[in-house]
Amino acid sequence: MKKPLALLLAVMMIFALLTGCTGGEISGGSEQSGSAAESVLKTDMAKKPSEGTYTIRVKDADDSAPLSGAMVQFCSDTQCLTGNTGTDGTVSFEAAPGDYTVHILKTPEGYEATEEELTLSAEDREAAFSLHRSDADASDRQAGSDESRGQVH
Repeated sequence: MKKPLALLLAVMMIFALLTGCTGGEISGGSEQSGSAAESVLKTDMAKKPSEGTYTIRVKDADDSAPLSGAMVQFCSDTQCLTGNTGTDGTVSFEAAPGDYTVHILKTPEGYEATEEELTLSAEDREAAFSLHRSDADASDRQAGSDESRGQVH
């Protein structure tokens, strides 16, 4: 029983040294090994760039009502995340500061698909898409509808 515990503690000490942990000494007690693991975890979390919230709003182009059920894709150079807008018409993503491309993968039922992409940055963390009803006649739309399409804030 002592041998596996000693081996576990040795592995934890090596891991702590490799990750730059400065969280105190590790002794033979099992209570101490738990606190050392927490210390390693806190150190690893501290090394990650601080994350922030990126918010995308989807609304009706004619009356600005929030649209729920739009599937939004949020992409960096290395990964993509997806989320659906809630009843307030928004979806948020937690991510490190950087540049992200956002587009709508699936519109709510009754709305036209859009190929529009918006770019968010560390400084501009909010974007808005305005979707047109699929049954709406183009002549019924408000003047300036081009301005009501996607916007980065």
